[in-house]
Amino acid sequence: MEVRCKHCCKSLFKGDSILFNMHHELKQQTTDVGCQADESDCCSYMIPENAPDWIMNAINQESWTKGKLHCPYCNSRLGSFNFVNELKCCCDKYVRPPIRIVNSKVDILCESLR
Repeated sequence: MEVRCKHCCKSLFKGDSILFNMHHELKQQTTDVGCQADESDCCSYMIPENAPDWIMNAINQESWTKGKLHCPYCNSRLGSFNFVNELKCCCDKYVRPPIRIVNSKVDILCESLR
């Protein structure tokens, strides 16, 4: 899987086991949200253990609270992180991972889509 900024087209991160849907399940394709109870969810999620260095730097700057994520190359807004409030799915079963990437701001290239 590779994720690129939609604005500048530069690669933000690559690797398997990086992006999850809201139920902590590995994302198999760009439209995989994981729960049909919340079809309006247009984001991918990430856990800190798998986050690239530039995301961890942003999290550390905000002292692991909450903040916005911007492209390290062009500074376009890509998503956010929130370690203060737990977010739950509409089905009220799962807590979403704290790092959120907005799908419309990035290009997600999955092996299964190529």
